[in-house]
Amino acid sequence: MTTQKVPDDSVLAKLKTGPGRDPAGALAALEAVAGDADGAKATRDWRARFMACTAPTRAALVGAITLDDQAPRVSEVDSTLREVIGIWKSDEQGREILDELRGWWWSQSKGMLDHADRKRRHTITADELRAQIDYVLSKYTAASLPVSDLLAELTQAEATAYADRVFVEQLRWIGLGPRSLHAHIAEYHHAWAHRSMWLYRNHVCGSELNQFETQLRQEWKLIHAKLADRFDRGRAGPDPETVGEDILDATMEAVREIRLRPNVDKRWIARGTLHALADSARQEEKPLG
Repeated sequence: MTTQKVPDDSVLAKLKTGPGRDPAGALAALEAVAGDADGAKATRDWRARFMACTAPTRAALVGAITLDDQAPRVSEVDSTLREVIGIWKSDEQGREILDELRGWWWSQSKGMLDHADRKRRHTITADELRAQIDYVLSKYTAASLPVSDLLAELTQAEATAYADRVFVEQLRWIGLGPRSLHAHIAEYHHAWAHRSMWLYRNHVCGSELNQFETQLRQEWKLIHAKLADRFDRGRAGPDPETVGEDILDATMEAVREIRLRPNVDKRWIARGTLHALADSARQEEKPLG
């Protein structure tokens, strides 16, 4: 690939796509240059290695070369991508969309170049590329928000860093074991990371988040009031840990369909945000948890 224009009468022009492509003619010309005893000393070793290959190998090598000239310059790539994809605003959101698409393209390209992987794919179809573009664009509509496709597993060291948080202590009070604690901490971690990112990049405003959190808090209030009253009247058994876990489970179930926006359907966002609300217990007059 080159940004320059290859002259039509050059050997390299025979390796371009189109009706003028002539790999056999290019091979003959390259063999003549490689076999020239008076050729440049700087390329002597490389020319010798080329001629040391068998004739079928040289033909296969040259035949596999496709020259793409007049490619866009690096400075023109973003504007060209924006035009093709349909991004007309040069703002932070547009840059995020391009970055995500570049990341996806890089991962696909890397996989296709991994010859050690016998299951590697060899092509990306136009339909697949269009579907990926549509998917990424859909994250940035008014009804959606950008959410990570894959959530990294929280390491034990990362989880331990939350050990003294209020919501973790509350989970211990109701007798949750280490595996459950790790799972709940991970959901808090991912939900808070996304919340911070959305605010930092101005995808949401504080009032929208407050409305979402108010809905979550209201569900907890109703469930907590009902089950706590039942326990006080002796109708929920004698074990407060069991009642506490029942409140947690019922609240998690109640908020499963509450969404920050209509198309943000990841349930861990609501569950993790509940833990964030519980974590502010020391600052609130009537804390959640």
